[in-house]
Amino acid sequence: MRVFGISMAVFLAACGNGSDDTVQDSGEVRDSNTPSPELGELPPVPENAGVAYVAHYISPKLVWTRTDGPKAVNGGSLDIEGEAHDMDLDPIRDRLVIVHDVKKKVAIYQLDRPQNAADSVDAPELLHSFSTDDTPLFTRIDPYHQRLYVFTTSVDSGKSALHIYDDSGATPEFISQMEVPTSAAWDIDPVRQLFFIYDPDSEGIDVFDMGEDSPQELAGSPIPLREWYPEENSWAFSARNLRVDPWSARVYAGRPQGTVSELMAFSFDAAIPDANSRYNDFADMSTVEKIDDSFDVSIPYEERHYLLEAHGALSDPEDGLVFLNARAWNGKASTDMVVSMNTNLEELGACEDQKNQWCWLRHYSDSEPSTYLMSEGSGCVDRTNNVLVNTTVDITDDEGAGQIMLYAYEANGQMTPMLRSNGSNPSAAVYPVDAVCH
Repeated sequence: MRVFGISMAVFLAACGNGSDDTVQDSGEVRDSNTPSPELGELPPVPENAGVAYVAHYISPKLVWTRTDGPKAVNGGSLDIEGEAHDMDLDPIRDRLVIVHDVKKKVAIYQLDRPQNAADSVDAPELLHSFSTDDTPLFTRIDPYHQRLYVFTTSVDSGKSALHIYDDSGATPEFISQMEVPTSAAWDIDPVRQLFFIYDPDSEGIDVFDMGEDSPQELAGSPIPLREWYPEENSWAFSARNLRVDPWSARVYAGRPQGTVSELMAFSFDAAIPDANSRYNDFADMSTVEKIDDSFDVSIPYEERHYLLEAHGALSDPEDGLVFLNARAWNGKASTDMVVSMNTNLEELGACEDQKNQWCWLRHYSDSEPSTYLMSEGSGCVDRTNNVLVNTTVDITDDEGAGQIMLYAYEANGQMTPMLRSNGSNPSAAVYPVDAVCH
């Protein structure tokens, strides 16, 4: 049994039998005055405003570029409170949260939403910032239930915790916290109020229902990720950039394990609770199903094309597309690229003129590609304007600026570099670490 750093509240729901209380099969006591749990509806995919924001691990800059026009446009930059470690976006209230790990601060900004591509974009406005006792590393926002989650790690103990805040007011109000595995691979499903985290010790994924102030681990958790991906080589098994797609009820994560690298994916029950229920009233993780990608790593790598690292995936559920960010051998060196896939995780050959028809991240000058670029796998998708955003780093110069590589994509997965009017990539500052598409 997992021990939480919060008091566990009793979940109450109606039994509808006329008595004051009754004990259900689960053993829980339900108050008859509470409405019976009912299923809710899946909300529409939020509309993008056409602006991509990029934060940096070394530079205290926030930069942004437009994604809503025929050409990429450097939108502007803002000096922020310090170097960033992670960001997340509330696309409904137009808010951006930035985690400053060195400063031990979390900052919340109000974003401008242009009405069309011809409108200028005002710089983000700082609404509020607050400090944390331990080092904050990651954050997620639930815009549907107005919850803010902040992942911290103690330098002294090495233990990590997830802090839960009520984000419905002018400033976040602390609710509770729970001890969690020290892992960079985690995400939430804000529609269903679920929390997924990779546990390096068990090599599985723990899943919690966050529908009340007291999280509850679901039946079927942990999900046996390592059992699904058993291949061995000289690289250690791990999961990177875990991402949940609420609209397809799927979880994606990169497997960065040399020649057995691939996209790890599974689907879960798509039940959606309403305002008076929570996910575990209807479903759990006992019915999850692994989804195989098109990289059959059981075949010797000499007999197939292969990756050297899989960073993770971004998706467009409206067009049924999945974009795998990965690293592979380009013929001369190991560099980064994107593999476009359909919902069955089959490769679509998005860039027919390039090696293996993968879309390699390249430096462009006068619309002509030259050097290959490296990436940490950070990016986002503007689903409204069909633009994939990737960030790249300058590995030859630790003070060199990164670049923002954009691809305009079609519903069939075909991708075309989206450049500035001078035929180059938009610029970033030193060492881009995260990107969000507003």
